[in-house]
Amino acid sequence: MRPRAAALLAILAGCGGAPGTRVDRLPADADAQGYKLLPRPIHLPRGETTYDCGPESVGAVLHYWGKPEDVAILSRQLVNPRHKGTYTNRIAPLVRRKGLVAQLIPGSVATLKGAIDSGTPPIIAVRFPSSFHYYVVSGYSDRRQCVVCEERGGSKNLLPYEALDRMWRETDYWLILVERSTAAGEYETGADYEKEGNFERAEEHHRRALAADPAFHEARLGLGNCLVARGAIEEALAEYERVLKATPGDPKVRNNIAHCLAALGRELDRAERLAEEAVAAYGGLRAEAEADLAAARTDLDREARRRDLEERSIEYAYALGTLGQVRFRRERWESAIEPWTAALAAIPEGFRDFRARRHYEIGSALRKLGREAEARARFAEALQVVEDAALRKEIEGGTR
Repeated sequence: MRPRAAALLAILAGCGGAPGTRVDRLPADADAQGYKLLPRPIHLPRGETTYDCGPESVGAVLHYWGKPEDVAILSRQLVNPRHKGTYTNRIAPLVRRKGLVAQLIPGSVATLKGAIDSGTPPIIAVRFPSSFHYYVVSGYSDRRQCVVCEERGGSKNLLPYEALDRMWRETDYWLILVERSTAAGEYETGADYEKEGNFERAEEHHRRALAADPAFHEARLGLGNCLVARGAIEEALAEYERVLKATPGDPKVRNNIAHCLAALGRELDRAERLAEEAVAAYGGLRAEAEADLAAARTDLDREARRRDLEERSIEYAYALGTLGQVRFRRERWESAIEPWTAALAAIPEGFRDFRARRHYEIGSALRKLGREAEARARFAEALQVVEDAALRKEIEGGTR
């Protein structure tokens, strides 16, 4: 299950009122006094507002890795001025656009220490009594039981482990690590482009990831998705089959192979079996997410669990869509309608084109069954909700 910290949407409210001990600089013999620090200095730039701590932290880390960016530009990209806070879910994609790796991982003092020891400056989000705040951590001291956090003007905040834990707990120990690009970084950038629908750029990054690490199965899966998007179904199927051999239990690759086989019109028995297995797996994950949401005790935890359930519901709905397509290809019209109807019930609000395609597909199956009035009602529903121009044209052409 994905770390809960990844689901935190935004840090709202201004920065200020920091606990800890502020010092102008660490002593010259900091090493001898037990401090463990980054191998080179990191400097926090000064933003234009009191709530620019997010862009300032990101700017410091970008500069540390030789990718400097103006804080004002970062602020426009990351900050919601109405709420006076930084969107956490915008940080990683922005960093990846700079050619760096960004990983959201569960935070702990041990994680911070490991990052510092490896020369990687972590960014954390904490909550003060009346506000939230981002810190760049540049060192720690077990002797003094504190972490060293960067402040404007080169000063430091020595934050005790115990105080840090109290504040950090309120954000579910939110932490992001930014490192130099690797195969993982290329994959993450490709995945971001996939989400935007820019499959040409996504394919470039997935291929770079695989050049660096041919066993990077997620990147190969992403490459397959890009190949499907440009109609290279045979090539995509070959990539998916390689992933299936390495990760036979992954429902994503089962679903994607089923989709390709249905599109090619071959091995339809196998395609249906794979699609059914994917639906069962995603259905189980969705049920777990529902149980987790029901057990949540805090508003922050409920929000994290709600987003996790939404992601599981989307995966489940798309797998149901594939199962319906396989059954339709097998001319099992009634059996195809069942998963498509379930997909409409599972998909969260707002997925208008997904809904349009399912209504169109159900209408097509109803027409095959000779139920023309019901089919036309579904086609009308599809045209009412569709947003994508190409999909609208496809539906209009297929319903004449």
